[in-house]
Amino acid sequence: ITDQAPTQNRIAKLKSLGVDENAVQCVLKNLIRPETGILTYPAWIYLLDQEYLRYEYFNHPFSILVFSIGQRKGAVEGMVEALQMLAVRRAMQRISLVKRQVDMLGHYETFDYGMLLPNTNSTAASALASRIADVLREAPLSSDMDARSLALAFGVATVPEDCQELDKVLMAARKARDKAKFTQQRVV
Repeated sequence: ITDQAPTQNRIAKLKSLGVDENAVQCVLKNLIRPETGILTYPAWIYLLDQEYLRYEYFNHPFSILVFSIGQRKGAVEGMVEALQMLAVRRAMQRISLVKRQVDMLGHYETFDYGMLLPNTNSTAASALASRIADVLREAPLSSDMDARSLALAFGVATVPEDCQELDKVLMAARKARDKAKFTQQRVV
């Protein structure tokens, strides 16, 4: 029970126990890619593995989103190009505003992104993916970009709804993302 506002920094509250907040922030800095402000791919995979262990030991379900963001050049069926780094950073900032604090946003492989959604079923994960798509299309991510040219593809997979193995849930999310790229659906 506390009278303090819940928005205060939880780590700062541990200062009286000798926890160095700067040291904790230093660890976090090593997990984040500075250009985008989100987790590196290896850090995201590590946290995914930890979440999978929670499923194995405690039967806590989780979902993952694997998604692509690009800019379509020309017609609706035109080539999709990678976003400029400024646009990527702005996109990640917008996504951070709609995700929960416990959701982990990071790089997935080289050019894609992933979100780890603890204690989330596929319906809730799909709803979040749709919300992210809406937020990203609300306004251009850069001054030289039309929000309508944004090409988005989200793949959702859930443990244990879709499968119960870590490698299979990643493959399922990737396949769903790839299907979304080649269909009219943006979330599969």
